[in-house]
Amino acid sequence: MKFDHKKGFIGSLVALMIGTSCCWLTSLAIWLGGATVLSTLAIAIEESRVMIITVAGALAIFSFIIYWRRKKSRVPNK
Repeated sequence: MKFDHKKGFIGSLVALMIGTSCCWLTSLAIWLGGATVLSTLAIAIEESRVMIITVAGALAIFSFIIYWRRKKSRVPNK
C-alpha cells in the first residue's frame, strides 16, 4: 500500500483546523451577525476537540516521519 504523505499532511492540517474551530468559529459567527448554524457547529465540535486535536497531532507527526524517510531514501550516499 502506497501512502501519499502530502495528503496525510494536508489531512492533519484540516483536522487541526476543525479541532481548534471551537475557539475561532464562535468569533466568526458573532462577526457575521451571530449565525446560529455556526454557533451550533462550534458547540458540537467543542465537545470532541481534545480527541480531534490529538488525532491531528498524531497525523502530523506520522506524515512528517513518512516524509522524512522518503526524503532520506532519495538522497544518495556520498
